[in-house]
Amino acid sequence: MLKHFKQTPFFELLKHSKNYFLSNLATGALAFLSMPVMTRLLSPHDYGVLAVFTGYQGIFIALLTLNCYVALGRYYYEKKEDFKEFFGTNLIFVLFLLVLAFLFFMIFREQAASILGLPSNTIVYIVPAVLIYVSGSWFEQLYMPQKESRKIAVRNIFRAYGIFTLSVVIILFLNHEKYLGQIYGMMIIGTLFFFYYIFELKSYLKLSFQLKHVRYILHYSVPLLLYSLSGVILAQFDKIMVNRYLGSDSAGLYAFAAVVGSILTIISSAMFQAWNPDYFAHMDSKNYNQLNSDAYKIFKIIMICALFLILFGQEIGMILASKNFYDALPVIPIIVIGYIFNSIFAFYGWNIEYEKKNIYLSMVVLAAGAINIFLNMLFIPKFGYIAAAYTTAVSYFAMAFLAWFTSKCVLKIYCVPIWPILQSFFIIALLLIIYFMISLLPLHFGFFLLIKFLFCLIGAALLCGRSILDFFIK
Repeated sequence: MLKHFKQTPFFELLKHSKNYFLSNLATGALAFLSMPVMTRLLSPHDYGVLAVFTGYQGIFIALLTLNCYVALGRYYYEKKEDFKEFFGTNLIFVLFLLVLAFLFFMIFREQAASILGLPSNTIVYIVPAVLIYVSGSWFEQLYMPQKESRKIAVRNIFRAYGIFTLSVVIILFLNHEKYLGQIYGMMIIGTLFFFYYIFELKSYLKLSFQLKHVRYILHYSVPLLLYSLSGVILAQFDKIMVNRYLGSDSAGLYAFAAVVGSILTIISSAMFQAWNPDYFAHMDSKNYNQLNSDAYKIFKIIMICALFLILFGQEIGMILASKNFYDALPVIPIIVIGYIFNSIFAFYGWNIEYEKKNIYLSMVVLAAGAINIFLNMLFIPKFGYIAAAYTTAVSYFAMAFLAWFTSKCVLKIYCVPIWPILQSFFIIALLLIIYFMISLLPLHFGFFLLIKFLFCLIGAALLCGRSILDFFIK
């Protein structure tokens, strides 16, 4: 059976998922694996400043580049002979936009700091942080279609641990404004990797500037700009609004809970990154049976991991963080539920992107982002940062529903049937309802841990069937 399993397409998917998981885990180490250290070296205020800075970085990555850097990966699939010239045009155009942005931030530094709610000494690092991210994205966009998952994973591991190590050293030497330690670490290691990316990608690059390529870039990227911005709003804007209404301390507590909950995205992103080339291949060949089979297996794995995080998220948070962050522990299960809906969205958002109907994708995510902003403005001042977790979960649910509706009913393109996905979700939801009813009983803590492990095993058995191996082979 093992020999047969290794010959299945899903085994290849899991093999690359392993590499991407290691890559995502290493990248997430800045916030997750480093948490036991960072939450003891940094106050909730410093942690909050870093969370807000990272949130704005995501927004400005899309805004300052007009999202143009993402066109590189799509043009690679076109298989055209002028790819080197296209890459050169993309590079020159993005650098031109970032130079203009850097000059703007230098001239209006104090005003920008006041508007963004960040210390003025962080503003100068926004554009360099964007450039470092974009260069890494170009690297991934070229090597991901070639299934060079190991190369991407190794790069991310060295980069993440380099940043973490250097950041800790710098923080130890700072007496105040310790949040700058991690920013300095990101800048130094990021700059070194920027030159590595350019060296590694030089064989794919020819400095050129052609208007036809600019037109392609703008035609593909600009309709996705609202999509990218709205996606960042859903992922990061809750921290920014908590900081605006409640201050950096509350933003730091909420960011801590969000990091623990985001363990699920490390797993789901690894699966989706590995599946990306297969998804396009299945859609091109109309191999819908294999498409559905892969999608259902991926979602079941995500749901099993989500069940574990919901049940053990607070214990994980207590192990990772200092007591200063314990008040945020009840927020973790809500955040995980939101990421489940985000995973459902991925299956149907890809369908819209496959059809190159990017304007529809932007409308879907923009609507969800607008819901998120409205609900946050309404409930965060009244109920505190816990409201941000609920409003984000509602927004992700709306985004998943709108993506499914657009794919199925508006564009009328083939999409993964929704009912088997909902079945998996309802099975886990029922288990959680039963568990939380049991948790009301006055039982010993050790007995509760045993019950949690039992519920995880039951969830895995119900989703995967009697044989885990059969689950992967079928």
